[in-house]
Amino acid sequence: WYSPLVSLLRSAMSILFRCSEWTDMKLITFSFKSGSGWSFGSFPAMDSKQTLAMVFAAPEFMDRPAALSELSVAYPNSKMIGCSTSGEIFGRFVNDASLSVAVVQFERSSIAVVSAEIRHAGDSLVAGKQLAA
Repeated sequence: WYSPLVSLLRSAMSILFRCSEWTDMKLITFSFKSGSGWSFGSFPAMDSKQTLAMVFAAPEFMDRPAALSELSVAYPNSKMIGCSTSGEIFGRFVNDASLSVAVVQFERSSIAVVSAEIRHAGDSLVAGKQLAA
């Protein structure tokens, strides 16, 4: 499963970050489940300006942001993006009431987080063009 995930992430990153050449990267995934906590002992030491943390969260974390705050403290220099889900995929499982996190650290690539507001489906093309500019 690792190789297809890396391939998928590289494809996404070439679109998002317009890398002129591929650089080495480190990738780690982990999760948080209400009641049992994080899936590891301590956060991987990958914080940098070249690090992107992607967080997929159950909606209830909007009302209970402690775990998200822990991520922010662990990765203060990293860019963090995320979205709510109706089931968080981690490994081979789809979980509820959890966070699934992928942290990618690039050797040399720069990362910029941008956003656009989409109020209606018809706004998507314009938003995509604005983000790509």
